[in-house]
Amino acid sequence: MRTILVALAALLATPSLSLSQPAPSAWSREAASAPPFAQGMTEDELLAWLTAQGVSAERRTDSGGTYMAAEHNGIAWEAQLQACEAERCRVLEFSSGFRAQQPSAERANEWNRGHLFLKAVAVDGGLVARHPVYLSGGLSRQALDEQLELWLTFLPEFGAWAIPPAT
Repeated sequence: MRTILVALAALLATPSLSLSQPAPSAWSREAASAPPFAQGMTEDELLAWLTAQGVSAERRTDSGGTYMAAEHNGIAWEAQLQACEAERCRVLEFSSGFRAQQPSAERANEWNRGHLFLKAVAVDGGLVARHPVYLSGGLSRQALDEQLELWLTFLPEFGAWAIPPAT
């Protein structure tokens, strides 16, 4: 017991680990700068961010609202903002639809059980890959970039799974 108390006293006496010192400035809320999309994202910011990532995206509008249409490795996909107040939106969702011969909830669940990212949803005539990104509370630019990278990495795999090659 004495050895533990001596070790604890030595640890607390270490200047860089002393509990009497304030937390490092990087941990301070006041010192930390707000993430770029702490209050959500606008459509203009979404389009600019996609373009900066090298994605050729085009703004489109249909009965479901405005979205950014893009393509990756021959696969069409969309990025759409949701949960909006005024022009700022708290959720970004990537999605892509695939016509499948036998779309079903069971088939979608087959994918979902084995994959943490990109969730499958069965719809009439096909399967849809979805990947929501929650922006509320702030997301660093690097974390947002990584979400796009995840989407673009798993999208071809999902497409090959949803529409297997003819045998």
